[in-house]
Amino acid sequence: MKLLSENIKSFPKLMLLIALLLSGFVVATIISAVFMLCLPDFNATPAGALLLQGICSLFMFGFPALIYFWVFDRDFRFTLSLPKDKRLFVWAAVLPVCLIPLVDWLNVLNGQIHFPGEEIWRQMQETSALMTEKLFSLGGVWGFVATSFVMAVIPAVVEEFFFRGALQRLLKTWFKSTFWAIVVSSAIFSFIHFEIFSFLPRFVMSCVIGTLFAVTGSIWAGVLYHFVNNFVSCLFYFLYNNNYIAQAESEVYSQEVWSIALSLAILVFFFARTYIINRKSANCD
Repeated sequence: MKLLSENIKSFPKLMLLIALLLSGFVVATIISAVFMLCLPDFNATPAGALLLQGICSLFMFGFPALIYFWVFDRDFRFTLSLPKDKRLFVWAAVLPVCLIPLVDWLNVLNGQIHFPGEEIWRQMQETSALMTEKLFSLGGVWGFVATSFVMAVIPAVVEEFFFRGALQRLLKTWFKSTFWAIVVSSAIFSFIHFEIFSFLPRFVMSCVIGTLFAVTGSIWAGVLYHFVNNFVSCLFYFLYNNNYIAQAESEVYSQEVWSIALSLAILVFFFARTYIINRKSANCD
C-alpha cells in the first residue's frame, strides 16, 4: 500500500504531526472536563486523578504518534528492534540515577531565573507540583505499583514514541542533522510540559535520550531511561509517604559539590564515548 508520506515533504509532515499533538491535547482536555463533571467525587481521590492522568497521557501523545506512524511513516517499525549493543541498556538504566545531582542542580538553577510575567508560570508550576503530590499520594504497595505504571511506564512509552520515534526522526530528515534533531526535539519536549522553571533539567534528560535513540536506532533504550528517571521520583514519594525519608524532593539529598561534579563528569564521558564510537563507525563505513 502506497503511503501518503511518499508525496509529502518534511515540513508539511511536521505541521501535521503538530496538528495531531494539538488534537490530542484537545481530546484529553475534553475527557478531563467530562470526567470532572460526571465523577467529581472520584476525580477528587488520588486513584481517580491517577486514572485520568493515564488516560490523558495516552490521548496526548500515544494516539497522535500511532496515527502519524500509520498514515505517514510505517517505517517506524524498525525502531521496535532491540539495539545490537546491549551495553547501551546498562547506560540507559544507570545514567538517570547517576545524573540526579546534576539534574537537581540544574533544577535549582533554573528556578532562580527571572523574567517579566514569570508569576504566571510559577503559579502554573506550583499547581502542577500540587497535582503531582496528589498523584503520588496513593498509599500501600499496590498504590505504588499503580502510580509507577501511570507516572513511569505510560509516559516512558508514549512520549518516547512521539518525541523520538516520530518527531526526532522527522526533524533529522528536515534538518539533515542528527545534532539539531536532538536539540530541537528536546526543546519541544521540555517546553510542552509547561514547566519553564524545570526546562533545563528536562532538556538535558531529553538530549541524553535523543542521543541513545540516535546511536541505537531503537526506541527501547530511551524508554528504559525515561522509565527509570520517572520511577526514581515515584520511589522518593513512596518512601516519603511511608515516613522512610524526610523529604520527597531528591535535590534535598544530592546537592554536595562533589556529587554534582561527578554527575557532570559521567554525562561528559557518555557524550564523548558516543561521539568517538560514532566517528569510528563512520570511518569503518
